[in-house]
Amino acid sequence: MPAKRKTSGKQANKGKAKQQKQEGQKAVSHDIDVPIDEGFKEADAKVYIDDNGIIFDASLNQTNIGGNNNKVRNLDVASLQFG
Repeated sequence: MPAKRKTSGKQANKGKAKQQKQEGQKAVSHDIDVPIDEGFKEADAKVYIDDNGIIFDASLNQTNIGGNNNKVRNLDVASLQFG
């Protein structure tokens, strides 16, 4: 009987990455008011929250140690009501 193969580090990390992808900000209620970026000019726009309560917004941060500066980008998926 052949010996069992050990799971490689890449395969173990792949399982962890899948688990991390499923985690995120979840709204307890759909009545929550998530502020949209102040640069967006639509008055009645809201950050999109899906049926499972996942909030569709993110912040990206880039740090340049050599240049001693930071860049921050905020991303929002907007939901607009028409009609």
